[in-house]
Amino acid sequence: MSQGWICVHRKLLDWEWFDDHNTFRLFMYFMLKANHQDKKWKGILIKRGQHLTSLDKIVAGSGLSKSQIRTAINKLKSTREIAHETNAQHTVITIINYNLYQASDTRVSTPVTHQSHTNDTPVTPNNNVNNENKEEAPKQKKKPAKKRATPFPDDFTITQEMVDWFKKQDFNIDLGVATDSWVDGMISKGLTYVDWTAAWRNGMKNADKWSKT
Repeated sequence: MSQGWICVHRKLLDWEWFDDHNTFRLFMYFMLKANHQDKKWKGILIKRGQHLTSLDKIVAGSGLSKSQIRTAINKLKSTREIAHETNAQHTVITIINYNLYQASDTRVSTPVTHQSHTNDTPVTPNNNVNNENKEEAPKQKKKPAKKRATPFPDDFTITQEMVDWFKKQDFNIDLGVATDSWVDGMISKGLTYVDWTAAWRNGMKNADKWSKT
């Protein structure tokens, strides 16, 4: 249940329980824990907007004491924010207007207001959208950035891999002499390459070819 998210509208600031820390905290806890779709648990159907729990679990999850939870639940029930059913095994919390708060149509962007039975002030928790109700947009593959040609690097070195490649070519030239001559030519001409190792290999091939003419 730690995955997903809900949206909260700024008009929640006008809700009658907003300034009641414990009641507000408990209501938001129930909203976050409520099922976003019908599910069965040990043969019990837990509907969308409901949460199967126990008093001890609510204490552990909300950080409130049992007496604080009972008081907050009574307040939320009095304004018909939630319904509360309990027995010896478990407790079921139902967010009465869950389908309004967390509309499955993600295009709804304005809060749905419902009137309290005991207060004319609108209670306006926003439409909440769980991430599982939205399909992720296909990720576009980023094209690899094209490498740019650069001048001859000051730190250019002949690696062991390059030496091994040179030996396999059966050249009639000296590695050190041919490389020094090639480097001088690259610097004097101010040439630029994307891959200087490949440029060196081509230079060695040309040097060997010229040595045979």
